[in-house]
Amino acid sequence: VRVHGKQDKRAGGEDLLVLGTHQFDLVRYFAGDPLWCSARILQGSREITLADARAATEDIGPVVGDEIEAMFAFPRGVNVHYTSRAKFAAAAGPWGMELIGTTGRARLLNDQNTQVFVQRSTGLTAGGETREWVPLSPESAGPVALAGGQDGSNRRVVDDWLAAIAEKREPACSGLAAMKALEMIHAVFAAGLSRGRVELPLKSRAHPLAAA
Repeated sequence: VRVHGKQDKRAGGEDLLVLGTHQFDLVRYFAGDPLWCSARILQGSREITLADARAATEDIGPVVGDEIEAMFAFPRGVNVHYTSRAKFAAAAGPWGMELIGTTGRARLLNDQNTQVFVQRSTGLTAGGETREWVPLSPESAGPVALAGGQDGSNRRVVDDWLAAIAEKREPACSGLAAMKALEMIHAVFAAGLSRGRVELPLKSRAHPLAAA
C-alpha cells in the first residue's frame, strides 16, 4: 500500500497528523494492526532532532519535519509506505493511496467523497501490455455509495454505529480505531527521532515530541 499526504503548506509532520489519521484508519481497515515502523524525517533537507519540534498551525499538539518517508510492516507480508514532502507540492495531486495486489491495482483519491480507480488492461501492443486507470462508477460500488455528500457520509457512520450496537462489535469509526491510527503517527515521529525501527504497539504511551 502506497500512501501519500496532501503535501500542501502543511507537508511533513502536520500533514501526517491532520490527514494521516484518516489515511491510517483506512489502512488498518484493509490490513489490520501494524507490527513495526521505520521512518526518515527531514527538516530543510537535514535529519530532525527533538529541537525541531514545533506547534502545528491547528491546536493539535507538536509536529516535526517538512519531509517524511515512513514504512510500516503488517502481517502476511503487507508493507505500507507513507510519503509527505514539501518539495512534491506542485506535482502531488489529490491525496490518497494505491493498493497493489498480486493480480491488480486500485487507487483511492481521498476527499469527502473518495474516488476509486482500478487499473485495467487495454490490450497488447508491440511494446507489451498497455494499461489505464478506470474510475469505478457509484453504481458499480453498490447503493451505499450513491448517497454522496456530507449527509451521505454521516448516514453511513450512524448506520454502522446502530449495526455495531445490535451486533455487539466495535463500529468502524470508533475511539479505539482513532487511538490506533494516532499511535501509527506517533510511531513515525518516534522512529524518525531514533532513526531506527519502532515496535507496535508503542511501549511508551507519552507523545514522542512531548519534551519539546
